[in-house]
Amino acid sequence: MGVSMNTMVNRAAMAMQGEQVLTTYDWEFEIASWGPALYQPAETVYFTRAKGIDGVKPLPTVNLITIDLRGYKLLQPGLVETKPDDITIHFQDFEDMTIRIWLWDWLNKMSSLTSTASYRREDLFVNLNIYQLNSSQQRVFKYAYQNCLPNTPTDTVTLSSEKDKLGEVDLIIASEFMLPTPLNIPS
Repeated sequence: MGVSMNTMVNRAAMAMQGEQVLTTYDWEFEIASWGPALYQPAETVYFTRAKGIDGVKPLPTVNLITIDLRGYKLLQPGLVETKPDDITIHFQDFEDMTIRIWLWDWLNKMSSLTSTASYRREDLFVNLNIYQLNSSQQRVFKYAYQNCLPNTPTDTVTLSSEKDKLGEVDLIIASEFMLPTPLNIPS
């Protein structure tokens, strides 16, 4: 289950019962570092236009080693992996089309539409941090995605005389490495 803002929680009812649960819609994200070749919109632009994030896997995958010996099954800890899956950031763009222009520039620098030339790989990466928040709006978990590139953003524009709500852009991001880090380990 990914981090998403789509879950509705009745906080008033929870407070009356004295309950505190970790909700999935309280989150923040930041672009920790930009590739030198990339157009960088202001942080408030992409932060305020983000509607949700899907695909974040909070816990790593454990590969146990199983050995069958004379009818007994023996377990041994194996490799703990954090293979990053693609994550999707859902944006709502406005008339200035800043999100579309940012993505178009990024994709065009990965492979030019006219010449198929590309910038250096190192100049195109961003590093992305996603923070999960608790009910007190404190950061409790950090997901650090390293060496991220866009992977097929989805954006549909319908040309029509009817006024429709347009501007929903889904950015699918692939990364080479993801490090989940708890920020509130009890002592």
